[in-house]
Amino acid sequence: MEALKKTMFILALVTVAGYTVRHIYLRWFDPHTSVLDKYDKPITNEIKNSTSLQQLEKLFAEAHEKVQRYEAIDSIKAMEPYKRQQRDLYANEAELRMAISDWETKSREIYQLRFYWSIGLVLVIVGGALYKKINQWLGITTLIIGFGEMVYWTSPSFFGGGIEYENLLNSKLVLSVTTLVLLVVAAYLTDSLKTNSK
Repeated sequence: MEALKKTMFILALVTVAGYTVRHIYLRWFDPHTSVLDKYDKPITNEIKNSTSLQQLEKLFAEAHEKVQRYEAIDSIKAMEPYKRQQRDLYANEAELRMAISDWETKSREIYQLRFYWSIGLVLVIVGGALYKKINQWLGITTLIIGFGEMVYWTSPSFFGGGIEYENLLNSKLVLSVTTLVLLVVAAYLTDSLKTNSK
C-alpha cells in the first residue's frame, strides 16, 4: 500500500503543480492585447469591454432590431440571401450571438468546476475519515476518487478570452492551489511523506 500511496501522491502533485504554473502564467504573464486590436470593428471592442451577460444581450437586441428593420424593406427582400448576409449589420449580430454563446458556455463551466470540485472535496474528507477510522484501502480508494475529480476539473481550459474566461481562470487557479495544499495535507495524514528507513 505504501508504494501505491506514494505513486498516486507524486502523480497528482506533478499534474496539479504543472497546470497551476500554467494558470499563473495565463493570469499574470500572458499578453492579453495585440497590435491589431486598434483595427477591430467597434462592435468587437464593445464585446471585449462588456462586463456582464446583460450588456451583451442589450447590444444583441439592438443589432437584432437593426437586422429586422433592414429585412422589412421591400427591395432588400428581393435581394439574394447570401448577398444580404454580407452586410455589416448581419456580421455584428452574428458576432454578438457568438459572444453571448461563449459567455454562457464559460458560465456553465464555472458552475461545473465549482460543483464537481466540491464533490471531490467531500470525497476527500470522507476518504480521510475512512482511512483513519475504518479501512485504509477503502479510504485510499475514496481519496483517489476525490482527488481525481479535483484534478480533472481544475485542469486547464485551452481557449478563451473576455471577462468570463478570466473568471473561469481565476476559479481554476484558486482551486488548483487549494488542491495542492489538500494533497500535501492528505499525504501527511496518510503517512505518504514518510521516508523509508532502509
